[in-house]
Amino acid sequence: MEQVLSDLRYAAKNVGENHFRVVEDKRAAAAKVPPCMASGAILTPKIPGRAELTLITNRLQTRGWKIDSTLEVELTALSSGKWDIMLGAGPVPTEIAAQAGDNKGGIGISVTGVCKKLS
Repeated sequence: MEQVLSDLRYAAKNVGENHFRVVEDKRAAAAKVPPCMASGAILTPKIPGRAELTLITNRLQTRGWKIDSTLEVELTALSSGKWDIMLGAGPVPTEIAAQAGDNKGGIGISVTGVCKKLS
């Protein structure tokens, strides 16, 4: 998970805020499995689109990630080894608008890996 988050930090540099917010899956922690899922967002002053997703995707590819699919909407899926990343761009959802401050948009991030209990 740390390598995945490091790759995302690298790819997200200078896209929106200087950091992205990540929430690791509490269910995995409760089940005593290594971190295998996380979600987060890169908040941006304006609504991002294909250009921002392409920039992040290209940077992830330099780190060994492969594009699994790119859809017509602003959504991209990538994979590397046992990890998958889903990126989606759009306006800040109304339910988190208060926490987003002046940011109007963002890139949602979903990370999934293989969840196995430690032996």
